[in-house]
Amino acid sequence: MTENKPAGRTKTIKLDKPIVGHDVVTKVVLREPTYAEYMEIGDPFLVGVSPGSRIPFIIEDQAVITKYCEILLVEPDALIVQDGGMELARAVRQAVKSFFRDGDEVGEASGTSPTSSPSAPGKTVAP
Repeated sequence: MTENKPAGRTKTIKLDKPIVGHDVVTKVVLREPTYAEYMEIGDPFLVGVSPGSRIPFIIEDQAVITKYCEILLVEPDALIVQDGGMELARAVRQAVKSFFRDGDEVGEASGTSPTSSPSAPGKTVAP
C-alpha cells in the first residue's frame, strides 16, 4: 500500500462537533485510492441483477469498505477518528463509497449516486 498523501481527489468531512483529544479535530480528510490499491482491493460493492425484472442492484462489501476507510484516511490519526462515533463512521463510509460512484454508470443506473449531502445528519462531505 502507499502512504496517505493525497495525490488525487480528496473528500473532506467537516465535523459539527469537534473531536477533542490531544488536539481539537474539526475535519476528516480522505484521499482517493491509488491504482495499486484499487487493483489489489477492488470495488466496495458488487452489482447484481434481479432475475424477474432485470433491474440492477448494489450489494455492498463491508470488508472492502472497511479496508478503504482505514487506508484512505489522510487526517487526523485513525485512533482519533475512532472517538468520533457512529455518525462520523457513516460519513466516512459514505465518502469512501463516493470515490467509486462519482461518474460511474452503476451509481447513475441504480439511483445511488452521491449528492453533496451525506446520509449522516450534521455532517457535510465536500469534494
